[in-house]
Amino acid sequence: MKAVEPKSGDILLMMSTDELSKLIAWFGDSAYSHSALMVSEGLLMESIAQGITETKLEDLMRPDFNIKYVDVFRSLDRNGDIFSASQQLAMRNSARLFIGVSFEFGKLVQIGVLAAVRQKIPANALVRKLLRLAFDHVLANSDKAMTCSQFVYTSLLRAEVAPSASITPRIIYSGPSGLPFPDDIDWQKLIKEIKALLPEHEKLKNTNWLNEEIKDDEISLLSDAALQQKAAEVRLALGLSAIDEMQIATHTVGDIIDNPNPKLVTPGDIYATPDHIAQGRWFTMQ
Repeated sequence: MKAVEPKSGDILLMMSTDELSKLIAWFGDSAYSHSALMVSEGLLMESIAQGITETKLEDLMRPDFNIKYVDVFRSLDRNGDIFSASQQLAMRNSARLFIGVSFEFGKLVQIGVLAAVRQKIPANALVRKLLRLAFDHVLANSDKAMTCSQFVYTSLLRAEVAPSASITPRIIYSGPSGLPFPDDIDWQKLIKEIKALLPEHEKLKNTNWLNEEIKDDEISLLSDAALQQKAAEVRLALGLSAIDEMQIATHTVGDIIDNPNPKLVTPGDIYATPDHIAQGRWFTMQ
């Protein structure tokens, strides 16, 4: 049952049913694995594996989309008002400039970015192998791919409105959530999902990392120190400098982060912004 009807300017936060999405939500310290932007009545824009595209709202309910639930958030400008018609048009024009931008291996990139930004290294051996691949892939594609929340944030940031950035959601420091590692992951399904990402990428296809044990020749690649080093390289590639990290380290929960790097904005950050009003759940998978 649909409790609310999304409108132009709304942000949609959602959770998918696949195993990779469970990891995305955990790495991102939130209940969501994906975000999208309503650009007109019945039409949203999102960054998915095929690139940034327009999607009919009703399609989210299709079984093959594998959406578990969708929550609606009504965007507010800096005056605390719902977007005007001119603000919605500026947002729409800004978002459409990104149509076709690549989001190759989207979920793999998103896991790498979230893990690096949130600085989370899991204990599970299979996920550590996945994380190593995700880090390597982000480093190879950091200038080409755009995550879902980066797209939403950047579309609002670059909208030509007056005053400038008056419809850009403020990002607040939330700190670690303490969410436990998901205990309902179907590991066989996860392996199948990962394999589905590999055929087009020769470097990944030829690895034997899908074994659930860490072999002797993998220890140096998958140690805490090695993964933390890779995470630091990812943060640097994404534009987060040592000075930026020091500034973030001085924040307390609830502080507004000035001029955040859009590449580092997460679905959890979009959820936590004070610049929207939660409207409720639009869709839950039956």
